[in-house]
This record gives sequence, structure tokens and C-alpha cells, in this order.
Amino acid sequence: MGAITTIEDQLIATTQGLFGNTLRTVDTVPGAVTLAVLKNMIASAPAVYFLFLGGQAVKENEATINGRFTAYIVSRNRRGPKERRRGGAVEIGIYEILEHLVPQINGLTVPEVGSLKLTRIDNLFSVRLEEQLGAALYAAVFELPNLTLDIETDPSSLDNFITFNADHDLDLSGDGEPVATDTLTLHQ
Repeated sequence: MGAITTIEDQLIATTQGLFGNTLRTVDTVPGAVTLAVLKNMIASAPAVYFLFLGGQAVKENEATINGRFTAYIVSRNRRGPKERRRGGAVEIGIYEILEHLVPQINGLTVPEVGSLKLTRIDNLFSVRLEEQLGAALYAAVFELPNLTLDIETDPSSLDNFITFNADHDLDLSGDGEPVATDTLTLHQ
């Protein structure tokens, strides 16, 4: 298993251990962040989803990056925006999730990989998200300095490349729904 997968697994385990059954979902982002994926994430709120966002190469070693991992925190309380942020008697609010989660991940050491450091928290508010989908969304971004990308996998043990799939969104309205999908399957 590579470093990125190891880090994601540690983030998920730490979050599940912290919240138990308080959150409905703790997972990695289930695909490219399109409107459809966002709607699925909101439907499973309260939730935390993790995503590896890449990172800047360390100049001394191009196979080493300052890796960025984001925790997307989703809240959906039908009572309204205040309850989505602050919570209530029935469901945890997004502020409570942030205030419990961030201190646990900031400084989290992943054995044989490194330690995560908080770099910022963003409110990903949009009127559409709030009014039409009834949700709040925050992103807590963490960096893992000097993340070495050198998985020890024998390429001959990998399956042959068979299928390529791509979604295309040429719509400038910004709804994020793909307008075309290409799937190419090589002959065997």
C-alpha cells in the first residue's frame, strides 16, 4: 500500500474513532467533485470526506511533495442554516465537527510517513448549496511535508490497461454535470 492510501486510511480511522456513530459517513470523496457527487455527499450528512489534492514538489527531490489532504465537512439540518452551523438536540453542527476534528488531525502522525499540519479552513458557502440543497460545506486543508511517492509495486504484477473513462463538461453555467462521457475499451 502506498503513502497516500495509508494517510487516507489513517484519517478515516481517526475520524471514526473520534465521532463513532455521530457522523453518518466518514470516507474518501467518491469521485470527481461534480454536482452529482456533491449531492450524494450532502445526502449522507453529517459527514466527513477526505481527498488527496496533490502538492508542490520539494526541489531537492522531485518524487517528494508537500502533500495536501482536505477534509470536506458536510452538514444538512432541515431546521435551517443556524442549526446546520451550530447543531441541535438531534444532529451535530458543522462547527462542532470542525472544532473536534481539526485538533485531532493537526499534528496527527502517520507511522513511517509523517505528520499533518493544518494550513487553512474554508467555508465553501454558495447560495445554491444553502437554499436548494439545504447544506453547509467546509474544507479543512492539511499539509504533510516531504511526502515521498515511491510505492514499491512490481509493475509486471499489475493488470493490463483495458478501459479509459472520461466525463466532459463544456457547459459554462457551472452546474458541474457532465455533458458527454467517453469510454474506450481496448480489444483483448
